[in-house]
Amino acid sequence: MRTNVNLRYRNGFTRIEDTTTSDTIDGKSYDLFADVSYRDNFDLNLNAELDLVRTSYGTVTADMRVTNVLNRIASKEHVSTTYPWQYGRQVWFGLKFSY
Repeated sequence: MRTNVNLRYRNGFTRIEDTTTSDTIDGKSYDLFADVSYRDNFDLNLNAELDLVRTSYGTVTADMRVTNVLNRIASKEHVSTTYPWQYGRQVWFGLKFSY
């Protein structure tokens, strides 16, 4: 069995983003921007492989990958119109045959 645990940390930050609203000054329309703050965040991921069958003809390996194990949303404070979703936990299972 082979495993891998991955923990990633990102410090909180603030960046300027489009508010998707505009204002008209002297007959011209201008997009409005504002500071958007993001909190500290960390992700926990897990991968595991297990050799199920080993013969002279080859090896069958089960593979499991779990991304975002704790199902944490990176930022509940912000959703943009161009990217209105955020990934939650993802689970992937597979079988591999090596010969």
